[in-house]
Amino acid sequence: MKLNTKLMEIAILRALPEAINIELKGRMKNQIGIIKKVADKELEYFLKVTNADLFSYGKFIDKWLDMTGWRKKPLHIVTIASFLLEMLEKSQHKHNQRFFDALFNIFDYHERAKDTYRACYTSGALAYEKWVRVLGEMT
Repeated sequence: MKLNTKLMEIAILRALPEAINIELKGRMKNQIGIIKKVADKELEYFLKVTNADLFSYGKFIDKWLDMTGWRKKPLHIVTIASFLLEMLEKSQHKHNQRFFDALFNIFDYHERAKDTYRACYTSGALAYEKWVRVLGEMT
């Protein structure tokens, strides 16, 4: 079975912040809310998703979470945003601009607060490399 990469990208945008168990407040909660709302709307276009598809996508995401070590591990929101932005920028698909805007707002907020670390960006980029590796194995 061939995985639909656009569906996978939207699904990870929708699910990742909750899967990582980050407690968000205020502006960050709002930005993640925007991402979820836009993702939910876009996921409506994929009405032909079967249980077999969901199982395949779940296996893919589980393998990737294990590879990154992100399962149940507390992460900085900028690490997650870095991965998501890397994925969107290098995607072969066109994605809604509101995803980009929300992610840039997350970066902007934390850079102004001076609570981002170089490791956040590096970890996001490494997670993207693992995403590509697992995607290559699964498709």
